[in-house]
Parts: sequence; C-alpha cells; structure tokens
Amino acid sequence: MSFSKAQWFGIGAAGIALVVLMILPTQQEAKDASPQISELDAKIDSAVSLVEGDNPMAGIMMLREVLQEDPKNVEALMRMGMFSMQSGQFDKAIWRFESVLEQDANMEAALFYAAQSQVELGEREEAKKYFERFLEVSADEKLKDEVRELIQKF
Repeated sequence: MSFSKAQWFGIGAAGIALVVLMILPTQQEAKDASPQISELDAKIDSAVSLVEGDNPMAGIMMLREVLQEDPKNVEALMRMGMFSMQSGQFDKAIWRFESVLEQDANMEAALFYAAQSQVELGEREEAKKYFERFLEVSADEKLKDEVRELIQKF
C-alpha cells in the first residue's frame, strides 16, 4: 500500500497535533493552580464533557452561551475551534483561532490549529504563514523540527 504526498502530510500533521496536545500547557492546568473556578470556566468544563460525551449539541450550545456572555473567552473559543475542526468546519475553526490570536498573538496551540485548518482547506500558503509564526514563538525544539518537516512537504 502506498500513500500520496497529501496522505503522508495528513499523517504527519495528525502526529504533531497529538504531540501539541500533550506538550502545550492548557487552560485546565492554569485553573488547577487557582483555588477558585469561575462560573464561566465551570460552564466550559460541563460543555466539553457534554460534547465529548453523549450530548454534543447541548455542549456546543453551552459554549455559545459562554461566548455570548464573554465573546473573548479564550478557552471557549479554542474549544469551539477544535470542535469545528472535528466536524470538518475548518473555516469556522480558523475564525475562532484568529479570535484567540487577536488576544494572544503568540498562543502556540491557536497558531498550530489555524495552520492545520488551512491545510485541510488546501490553503498551503496560508498554513505556512501560521506554521512560520508558530516557529517564531515556540520554545520546543523537537516540535519545531517536526513543523519544519511539515512545511518542507508543501
């Protein structure tokens, strides 16, 4: 069985996505360090559980409610972006990651997922811009090497 260049790229991107999820700090870790969880944070946690459980639409609606209350909530925007990617809505995902990047231009996860979404849309040049920004801000040399390899496959 042989794979096309695009299939190899997809396999590599999926592998890097897993590494990013494991390595990058999450909002949850920050919340764990804080003794007090806000009402919106608790709502986001509940929403994520619903989406990943047996009632995804109820969870998405809860995340939308959070964003109605706080349109710049980074955690809710990131989650909605990732769920948009999972459902193949890459345009929406990019919009949400861009909303995060307006608040924190150096958020590695938002840069990476925006790049990956652009790849899925076939927008390799746009993806390359996000990946290059990711390379500028990331301190993880191993992950940066893997992203450089992906860029070379364009």
